[in-house]
Amino acid sequence: MPFWTELSSILNLNPITEDELLNITNTELEELKMPSKEYKYAQEHFSFIVNILPVIENKNERNKMIQYVSESKNCSKQTVRKILCTYLIFQNIAALAPKKSIEKKLSSDEKNMRWALNKFFYTKNKNTLSTAYMMMLKEKYTDENNQLLSHPSIYQFRYFYRKTKKLQTYEKIIMPARSTKHSAGYDIRSPFKFILLPNESVMIPTGLRCEMFEGYVMMIYPRSSFGIKKGGVLLNTTAVIDRDYAYADNEGHIFLAIKNASNETMFIDENEKIVQAVFVKFGIADEEEVTTERTGGIGSTGK
Repeated sequence: MPFWTELSSILNLNPITEDELLNITNTELEELKMPSKEYKYAQEHFSFIVNILPVIENKNERNKMIQYVSESKNCSKQTVRKILCTYLIFQNIAALAPKKSIEKKLSSDEKNMRWALNKFFYTKNKNTLSTAYMMMLKEKYTDENNQLLSHPSIYQFRYFYRKTKKLQTYEKIIMPARSTKHSAGYDIRSPFKFILLPNESVMIPTGLRCEMFEGYVMMIYPRSSFGIKKGGVLLNTTAVIDRDYAYADNEGHIFLAIKNASNETMFIDENEKIVQAVFVKFGIADEEEVTTERTGGIGSTGK
């Protein structure tokens, strides 16, 4: 995190060019085009600091303005300082635009390894990696004559586990819980901090899976404070989590599609309560026979 210092303390340092700065910080500044989401995002964040810049050299006035922006924008002072420092480093509004992430697609073997870890390793049964690997071979790499097909080695399986362990375990997650003894809903928290502009949406991987008794379904609704105070809604209105979703061939956890339906920027902190899950018992029609099994995640049961 950049910090404030006296000018005299850096007079002996060597200046660098803008290209050198971008290279050192591994940053790529792209031209912002109107009216793109990136342009709106950067402009919105620049509005946080536009009134701080004129008093930047006056410590007392600067701190007062940071406090004022923090209260008026309903965000932490640390967030304001971070935006301010980012702008001062690059002297370019484009630096405030959201960073583009490139999602690498999993290979067929990687999908199978992820499926095996979710179904046989990350469970209450606490199977070993070797057991999960053997179950994967049995389920995914054996033909109708029980002959073993071409498959990843145990070393590849262990490497994939180590590489994805941090992503899969979500060690900082607080498990859902009811707020009071008469509450019906289990509060689910955001696993990370995020910001949403008006009408912007985001898909949140909660890192949670849920095992349910037969005949029950989980319904997920926005918490009243999240909807009324912050204008947050679920894009699918109410999320329906079926019993067979927990260990299907999918990402392994529940996703939340969140939208900011208000006219103000939404700030969500890490582990802030955003939705609530309610367990509901359901019935089925007489003489109905369904034998199809789930084989995927979101939207996998067809249109």
